[in-house]
Amino acid sequence: MLRKLGINNMPRWMKFPQEYEDKDNDGVEETLMPNYNLKKIINEKLGMHFSPIKFNREKVKNFFIHYDINELYKSNQSFRLSKVWDPDEYNKLINNQLSIYSEEGVGMYTVENMFGVEEDDFTKEELRQMKECDDLPFLTKIAIAAKFTPRYIFVTEEEWQEGVKSESGIEEFGAMKDQQIDGIKLSELTEEIDRGAYPGYLRLKCSSEKVAQRILTYSLEMHGHLKKEGAYEPESNPYMYPANTFFVFFRDEDIVFSSYGTASTNNPEGNNWSEMIPYTGGWSHYYTYINNERPQPVGEIGEACIERNIYYILRLTSIGTLGTSVGDNKYIKIHTLRSNWQDGGTGEITIH
Repeated sequence: MLRKLGINNMPRWMKFPQEYEDKDNDGVEETLMPNYNLKKIINEKLGMHFSPIKFNREKVKNFFIHYDINELYKSNQSFRLSKVWDPDEYNKLINNQLSIYSEEGVGMYTVENMFGVEEDDFTKEELRQMKECDDLPFLTKIAIAAKFTPRYIFVTEEEWQEGVKSESGIEEFGAMKDQQIDGIKLSELTEEIDRGAYPGYLRLKCSSEKVAQRILTYSLEMHGHLKKEGAYEPESNPYMYPANTFFVFFRDEDIVFSSYGTASTNNPEGNNWSEMIPYTGGWSHYYTYINNERPQPVGEIGEACIERNIYYILRLTSIGTLGTSVGDNKYIKIHTLRSNWQDGGTGEITIH
């Protein structure tokens, strides 16, 4: 179940002013000039090599902002709740009328990022490699967070049938199946799938998102790993998880969703996740480029150049699978719509 969607831009190079030049010699500076030469940046700043593409990641961190996905996750959680696509509001925008897409606080600011390529700077093979590489640090990318709740969840028979007891034998948390939502037990709000096929475990089909979230959160609570307040702290307290966290095991082409109890079987402290991946709070992350829809300055990768004073509207139509919990970059393609900027006066901005 997809419930929420947020976006967070990942600005890159922050240093160069945008300039125009008069290539037609008609007195009008209409041609956008690149901020920097791409080959020079690659050679001097990135230590980049081809076949396959490699670059010095420590150098990259010195010159580009939010390059490391894990560092972004730890330090910058400023996602904005996205707007539902509205073609009428988009038509207002492109016709220079007030639109929900140009309202203050709706979008995000990012610095422009125009790079130039001379005719003999790169071979066709090098340009092809750059075009197919998802990890180029000099491109402006967008982080997208989507909140999911799985309908099918594995739980242990013990947590479902018996609950958790202390060493003295006094019950601390009752059986999960007996927990209630609006006076109805979870056992009545779920269905056991393939009964008996998984000794020690049950595969449950939940009747609603609320039921699934109750199962996931109660499992964390009964095993002592529920973080009740504040954001997830991957550095200082990595094994205390917020409500609605689920755990994933990728088996061949299948995705197995589980409670904390299932994920921590034979590993109750959660200190060695060899297979199960936590999706904290139910959030899944994706990354994409802003497609500028212009072939210059170089057709193979020039679409990724970001211009000043342009609205970019990223239209997401569907999500087919889970993204990443935090680590590896999972890229998706999003259609980009663009419109000229509307002058809204002056003021202060924060680049996220």
